[in-house]
Amino acid sequence: MRFFLERVRYIVVIAVFGLLAGALITFGWGLYGVWEYAQALLDGDQTAGLVRALSMIDTFLLATVVLVFAVGLWELFVSDLDLPEWLEIHTLDDLKGKLAEVIVLVVAIKALEKLTTAKKPIDALLYSAAAGMIVLALTLSSLAKLTKRRTEK
Repeated sequence: MRFFLERVRYIVVIAVFGLLAGALITFGWGLYGVWEYAQALLDGDQTAGLVRALSMIDTFLLATVVLVFAVGLWELFVSDLDLPEWLEIHTLDDLKGKLAEVIVLVVAIKALEKLTTAKKPIDALLYSAAAGMIVLALTLSSLAKLTKRRTEK
């Protein structure tokens, strides 16, 4: 039974390959965003160009997150990889922390997009307030975990 339980962790390889496929698809989507961004610039539409640039950045950021999750799951369940120190994942909390950091960036980018595309000022204000609450909640959660780790040492 022990042998089986020690080997069952390799089932996570299914998730790793799925995430890698998702990352590749999302990077391709990002490349399409580069094309749309270039078209907006060539058309001389600065507002559309800004929105396309933010969307493109958001897409590449999402692709990177998916890739980091694939690598993180591999490191946690299969074997260590030769990675830069900032990318090393040792616990599920490390992986969740990286996700929270990226969510903050994605929410900020989406808020900027909304500011440039909102038809009514109240829409932009409400969206920004909601984004701010999400960022605040994730930041407070990260600070609480950091404080907890420091007091445990």
